[in-house]
Amino acid sequence: MIHLLFLFHRYLGIAVGTLMAMWCVSGVVMMYVSYPDLQENSRRHHLAPIVWSSCCKISDEALADDDPVSEFQVEMLAGRPVLQLRSGRKYRLIDLVAGSVIDRVSTHQAVEVAKAFAEEALPVAPRLLGLIDHDQWTVSGSFNADRPLYHFSMGDRLGTELYVSSNTGHAVQITTGRERFWNWLGAVPHWLYFAELRRRPSLWSQIVILTSLIGCFLTATGIYIGVRQTVHRPTGHWSPYCGVNLWHHAGGLFFGVFTLTWILSGLLSMNPRRSAVPHRKHGRRRTAASQRRRRADAAERRRFGSCGRRPRQRRSGTCGITDDAGRCVLLQSSQRRGAATGLPGDPWRRHALLHRCRIGRSRREDRPQYSSLSMVA
Repeated sequence: MIHLLFLFHRYLGIAVGTLMAMWCVSGVVMMYVSYPDLQENSRRHHLAPIVWSSCCKISDEALADDDPVSEFQVEMLAGRPVLQLRSGRKYRLIDLVAGSVIDRVSTHQAVEVAKAFAEEALPVAPRLLGLIDHDQWTVSGSFNADRPLYHFSMGDRLGTELYVSSNTGHAVQITTGRERFWNWLGAVPHWLYFAELRRRPSLWSQIVILTSLIGCFLTATGIYIGVRQTVHRPTGHWSPYCGVNLWHHAGGLFFGVFTLTWILSGLLSMNPRRSAVPHRKHGRRRTAASQRRRRADAAERRRFGSCGRRPRQRRSGTCGITDDAGRCVLLQSSQRRGAATGLPGDPWRRHALLHRCRIGRSRREDRPQYSSLSMVA
């Protein structure tokens, strides 16, 4: 039996050892270069201030008074204020100057969005590489609502490439040449994040879980063999091996537990038992931690009104206030500090903002220019 275990560990190590080494080296690369991700605050930083003088007109065909809306967002798109509406999983984009629905963001509008992301004066406009469904950097399911995507080359010295949604006009991903190079040595092999495989989430998840299980078994058998051989060592020696095998024996005993916990943590990060977790009729079983979070949220909701949690004013420049109907409204200022006394004039016919909101520490009385207005019902 022990002889078969020796053979199994040897040949399984030959087959899987390269994968384990690749996971280790790619993890070190990921410590210094993370996977590309365009943060919402960064996207809003490049937005132009909303021009309220030409806003807001909405036709009844575009939005009826009784249409259910769970979320809206007002921003500038190619010099014109637009309204993005969400109802369930459906999105609509409305031109607030013409009052009509925008079926698809045009190439010209996408180019204007890309120009706003130019960090330096470029001799030419961003070059459209194509209208794509996905590639290596937009393969995640979080981009599904934004597909197809306009893919731009910014033409700068960093080799920046930008992806703009054809449905919302939002910039959704940005990469540089350095990030793309190092991620091929880091996140992509470490997560097995190859585009054609990642497009099949179930298959990708099962492969990662299976390889992690094999790695755990390989390491566990190695630890057992190493301890057994030490116990049954020849008299006067701590190990029955010599040469390269001695180094393997010593290294396995010293690093084996660390390697096992490392692979096991990767396996558990995939939540391999999620399909077996018991569910209640209306959702997952509540844990003690989730109950504590709910009680804390309820306490803050009673203290701060319908906006719920305390506004994180100093970090993101986002301030939570309520409208006259008691619904939560989030204002994103294009300035880090400043005082807001509502929106100038009467920019929105259905949701007049009447409450005062202070952003950051400044007590200046001038109104900041808003680059984004959003509301979640």
